[in-house]
Amino acid sequence: MGVTNIWHVMNLSSSPFFQDPLAPGEKAYHPISLFVGREDDLRYVLDGIGSDRHTRHVIQGRPGVGKTTLVQFIKASAAEDGYLADADAVEVTSAATADQLRMKILISAYNALVAHNPALANHPQMQEIRQLLGVGRGRSFNVSLGLPGIGSAGAGSGVQQQTGPGALEVKPERLLRELSDLVVDLEGIAGIIIHLNNLENLADAQQREAARVLRDLRDTGLRYPGLHYLIVGTDEAIQAVITAEERLRSIMSNPGSLRPLRLDEVEEVLERRYQHLRIFDDQPLHRPVSPEGLHLVHSVFRGNLRGLLQALDEASRHLIGRGDDPAAAMKPEELGPVLTSIYQRKLETELDAEQQARIRLIAEHGGGLDGRVTAKQMEEPFGLKYTATNNALSDLVRKGYVEEDPETAQSTGGGRPSRQFRLTGTGRMALGELRGG
Repeated sequence: MGVTNIWHVMNLSSSPFFQDPLAPGEKAYHPISLFVGREDDLRYVLDGIGSDRHTRHVIQGRPGVGKTTLVQFIKASAAEDGYLADADAVEVTSAATADQLRMKILISAYNALVAHNPALANHPQMQEIRQLLGVGRGRSFNVSLGLPGIGSAGAGSGVQQQTGPGALEVKPERLLRELSDLVVDLEGIAGIIIHLNNLENLADAQQREAARVLRDLRDTGLRYPGLHYLIVGTDEAIQAVITAEERLRSIMSNPGSLRPLRLDEVEEVLERRYQHLRIFDDQPLHRPVSPEGLHLVHSVFRGNLRGLLQALDEASRHLIGRGDDPAAAMKPEELGPVLTSIYQRKLETELDAEQQARIRLIAEHGGGLDGRVTAKQMEEPFGLKYTATNNALSDLVRKGYVEEDPETAQSTGGGRPSRQFRLTGTGRMALGELRGG
């Protein structure tokens, strides 16, 4: 049995259900031109960047809603007007101090400038940055800061370099300020976009530290002319790190949580991908999922585009290129049993017996697979006290089977909203949401 590309029978070069972020550039395998929707969010951010010398925009939303792709499109659109951006994001997760985060921002800005004009590497400020980071030449590099009591913080890619605690005596704060002055003075460069990413990967204690680090950077990095920040994370992470800190919240522009793509927008997403991946223009293009099948899976995932695409890709391995009509579109009556079987196996593989039981208890006490529960409601069913119940629910959130409901919030006696939880599309399918189509 040899290797087979199942998509050739559909006149497609590869799966249209890929989950990789779109990227700018002619050589991008999944080009930014496949982007769909988000016009209001895009306009809000681009107008903000173009109207001020330094900006900080929050891009927040549920997992899988398309935050990273929107950021990529913002960077590509801004590039047309002279703004630079490093291809890689700055990961906040490993920055234990403001100086460490400044170092990572310096790397991002350095990479963007040198990629735009390699001769800039010889500028005095850029040479000092290289000296601080312990690198000789080149666009991309690693940094490992060995700081007492903190450990190491890595960044970038390329040749590994080591710098000791003495390197910080050069003061990244001063270098970042001087680099911002350089950006303002350089002809033809409107500014640099810095992408701060993955706030959701921080544990609760780390979120408090990240808020402190960003707060320390408020006036000595986040508000330097020529630098425009995109701070990206889930609703919960942004609320914990940004919204809860008045000194940060007051300097951020936030258009609100990204809404899920509507069904018609998802249809357009897939249609653009079909046309991009089409092999022969003079031969029929067979669309791999029927409108009814797409509607069914879209309704289960509630706008989680990444989850929807993954589910369709999983199902295609079992349905595309099979049967009497190998090019037939996947229909609800086929998708239901196949996806139920796939996600039941995932559940049994990824969760232990106790966690599987808790998933079922959430559905039972929430009034069905689409119900909501609070930690207080689940104390007795779980047989745990409140804190342990909350931790158990949070663990299921991290595993991808439960999510916090972004739309409904109950009020407790003090008027504070109570966290509500519901099954994700993955959890609903694992419990048989699509059984029978």
